[in-house]
Amino acid sequence: DLISGVATASELATRWADTGPAEHAAWIKSLEGLKARVLGTPVQAQDAPKVARSAPAGDEVTEAILALSRDIELLRHEMAENFARLARRIDGSGR
Repeated sequence: DLISGVATASELATRWADTGPAEHAAWIKSLEGLKARVLGTPVQAQDAPKVARSAPAGDEVTEAILALSRDIELLRHEMAENFARLARRIDGSGR
């Protein structure tokens, strides 16, 4: 599936792998949560993220939003490249 492909074989996966083991693991866990939400399957209790005891500081929220924005932009870029590649394949096979 697309989410698993992003997690294993994408420029985004390569970039997250360079962040370090803890950050990479957290990213993989977030993708698993995304996949569960998209598929409508419940997240296992042991897989659920721990709830913070206090609200995150404004800077932490801003950083998280910026990180997600960068991830979304990278995914959009990868999708556009893949759609362009697919269109070229389709155009090439119809001739």
